[in-house]
Amino acid sequence: MFKEKRNKGFTAVLLISIVFFSLATISGFLGQIHKKPTERFADTTDTGKEVTMSVYGIYPEPVGEVDGGTVVYIVQYSNEGEGKFAVVESKVKDESINKLLENADSLADNPGTLTGIQLEPLTNTNFINTSKNTKIINLDEFISSLLPAKSVVARNMNTRIYLSLSEYSRDSLSYIFGIVIFSGMGLMTLVAAFIIRKKTIDSFKEIYRLYPELEGNLELL
Repeated sequence: MFKEKRNKGFTAVLLISIVFFSLATISGFLGQIHKKPTERFADTTDTGKEVTMSVYGIYPEPVGEVDGGTVVYIVQYSNEGEGKFAVVESKVKDESINKLLENADSLADNPGTLTGIQLEPLTNTNFINTSKNTKIINLDEFISSLLPAKSVVARNMNTRIYLSLSEYSRDSLSYIFGIVIFSGMGLMTLVAAFIIRKKTIDSFKEIYRLYPELEGNLELL
């Protein structure tokens, strides 16, 4: 016995479309969380976490380069005692860094804010990167070669972790790509679902045109 099933194939493809739109929504939600981290730099030594950093001072020029074309700056992220200092890794001419440099004279009283990913550098004894993030190697040795050991900055330099703006930017793009790709696939499958439904309906119309007696009576087949 045959029954008219105008939604044959339509429902399954529509569900797939809904799944893609759901994934796009999840990517958007995670992207918003990524934009507004609640933890602050150096509150823990956890690596790979989105954090914010208050900046009370910044060296006017990059102090080094990293493989891949990024650069590193030294910043002051706390004004407690003699101050606490850390390395920030960023793209050349990063917008956030440029903004800090433009307001460098007033940062001590009106600190700026950076948002990035807190990373633990690799060392000669721990050089296998198990993280998805690219990491600086031998940060401790680099700082020792750059600053006098007894200087205020060297004595109060945090070499256990650093802030990466380039990794944060890369992760931000991945969320945007996720939204675009999943939304596009959702739209494509949604259109496909209605095309399938239209073709199915057209097929039944053609059958009824050729065999009018079957309309409403497909069981005659």
